[in-house]
Amino acid sequence: MEIFRVSLLIFIVLVHVSNGQLAPSETRILFQIQKLLEYPQVLQGWNNWTNFCYLPSSESLKIVCSNGHVTELTVIGNKSSPSKSPKPLNSSNFAVSRQSLSKSFSIDAFFTVLTKLSNLEVLSLVSLGLWGPLPEKINRFWSLEVLNVSSNFIYGKIPQQIGTLMNLSSLILADNLLNGNVPDVVCNSRLKLLNISHNLLIGKLPSCTASSSSNRTVISSWNCLSDGNLRNQQHPFSFCQKEALAVKPRDKEKENEKEKEKSVSKLGLILAVIGVSVGISLVLGLSILVIVRRSKRRNNDREFDGYISNKMPIRSSSSSVPTMDSRRVPQTMRSAAIGLSPYRVFALDEIEHATNNFDTENFIGEGSQGQVYKGCLEDGSMVVIKCIKLKQKNLAQNLVQHMEVISKLRHVHLVSVLGHCIVTYQDHPVTSSTVFVVFEHIYNASLYTYLSDSRRKEMMKWPQRMAITIGVARGIQFLHTGVALGIFGNDIKIENVMLDDCLTAKLSNYNIPLPSKGGSESPLNGKDNNFSTKNAEKEDVYQLGLILLQIITGKIVKSTADLDELKIQLEKNLSEAPSKLRGMADPSTRGTFAYESLITAVKITMNCLSKEASNRPSIEDVLWNLQYSSQVQEGWTSSGNLGS
Repeated sequence: MEIFRVSLLIFIVLVHVSNGQLAPSETRILFQIQKLLEYPQVLQGWNNWTNFCYLPSSESLKIVCSNGHVTELTVIGNKSSPSKSPKPLNSSNFAVSRQSLSKSFSIDAFFTVLTKLSNLEVLSLVSLGLWGPLPEKINRFWSLEVLNVSSNFIYGKIPQQIGTLMNLSSLILADNLLNGNVPDVVCNSRLKLLNISHNLLIGKLPSCTASSSSNRTVISSWNCLSDGNLRNQQHPFSFCQKEALAVKPRDKEKENEKEKEKSVSKLGLILAVIGVSVGISLVLGLSILVIVRRSKRRNNDREFDGYISNKMPIRSSSSSVPTMDSRRVPQTMRSAAIGLSPYRVFALDEIEHATNNFDTENFIGEGSQGQVYKGCLEDGSMVVIKCIKLKQKNLAQNLVQHMEVISKLRHVHLVSVLGHCIVTYQDHPVTSSTVFVVFEHIYNASLYTYLSDSRRKEMMKWPQRMAITIGVARGIQFLHTGVALGIFGNDIKIENVMLDDCLTAKLSNYNIPLPSKGGSESPLNGKDNNFSTKNAEKEDVYQLGLILLQIITGKIVKSTADLDELKIQLEKNLSEAPSKLRGMADPSTRGTFAYESLITAVKITMNCLSKEASNRPSIEDVLWNLQYSSQVQEGWTSSGNLGS
């Protein structure tokens, strides 16, 4: 019995601790709130040793925690409010005073921080001197049940976004400077208490709030509402004419504005005519220039294609065929990022909102450069966010150059970069930063998944596999040649080749050129790293060969022994009858490939897998041979062949 009591006591303590330990990120948020509220008296006792989940509750402060998150925050200050002001106030004559927060206060910035407490169910901020319009981002409080921001100086209209708070049961906006009509969004069926008294609201209440019922209490006195049965509880007519309607422009002001608009319209029309004339001239000039340049480029392309078509594989770096300049980026590469949203710089609160404040449910894993999270932007698009922590001297200057390179990592065969966010911490002995790199999200699956699943594997016949191999090669070529100094030594493996709905190959988890280890591994550090770059380039080619081997045979290589066995079999079958090599191909592709296409792909694969790095082909040679293999396949298919 005694053992049972002790066990029960330990269980109760453990449960209490698990509910009371606050996540470090939310502790930091509470300190930010203390600062943004300008250290009100009720919060002045907070310090680095404060355990917020065990603070004694009082009438002016209450914090409730559950599972490491703040679920209730009640802060009641000692500031005044509009109803206690010696003179009537509205949004037009409101001025910052000792009874409000200072001019440096931003209600938008305050709610940006506050909404990071995404598990809040009860939020009460009363008599704290808040001023400004209630931000639309209030809709980020997904779990909110009670919202009380009474006795402040909040002005403007009640935001429509309040209607998205589906769990809201109590909304108290009393004693502020809110104006305009009461929106229909307050008709949430779960809303049991609505207090909008002592504001400057006009018009009629929505039908759902026109009167209180047993299920809902509505307090709307001391506004300027026009409902007949409420008029005796509203501000006097003279007050409403002067104060509540003061936010609207007077008729004379409207007339003056209309006159100004007319004069501006006339001037705009004249300028538009001139602009159109100049624009037409420029368009004609540019069109002529583009036509001339395209005709030249087509002639050059025909000469190049004619030259290529007369050559036969296997092409190698030592052959007489000239290789493409590794620093010349073809036009197809430069335009490959078409279809992506414009590159942009994200704010930290957007990153935190997208990942739900880096919730563990959104954690994907940790790579060589940092942690990776999935996220959802405000427009609903899914993204992948890589968090890279940096420590380096002269970091700010170095990051400018690196971010310029990162912004170019946009290609049809890459999981492209959509933008970034940099957070720099100056208070460390050595300046440190965290770079959040935002990638597009590929919804389908990886090449590994397709080759491991017999049903999906059947979808990938030989032509589709050739298209995938060419896509992977082009992605690697872009990393090597499409950005300044190139990006080498990438984590190229079958699991990191993503396939979209059209089976277009996209490389993921490639190197991000940032000085994550003091800058030594970055190609932009200014040091002579030609030797290491060459090795890294050949390593990428080797990894490509490993992917080609698995695509051709349909067998997943799980060990060095698997690799060696497949290489030996292919080398042996290359010198024997064609039927032997055909038998090495994935059974899912039989009857769908030309033998010459197969043997070309196998030979370049074996070259890529050469043990000596110097014997491996360049990425341009690999791509050339894969394209030749694909051309042979197209010719074979168009001839009506049904078997090989």
